Amino acid sequence: MLIQNKTKRIIKRLATKYNLSEAEITKVVYSGITLMKDKMKEGDGYNEETYSNTRIKGWGIFAVRPHRFKKKGE
Repeated sequence: MLIQNKTKRIIKRLATKYNLSEAEITKVVYSGITLMKDKMKEGDGYNEETYSNTRIKGWGIFAVRPHRFKKKGE
């Protein structure tokens, strides 16, 4: 909950600073996260080699943690 409140405050501040609507700022902020989520869903849950680390400029590298992979038979 704390992160959501913090994110909302940042979005409001950016909207005011750049004279844009909060909806436009929200779309920009979450577009990178949505793309990353879709990219990570493309991988095969049983094969670590089907996942690739991806970098979002200013946010860092995103990678699937090894313990998140499914084991055969699960």
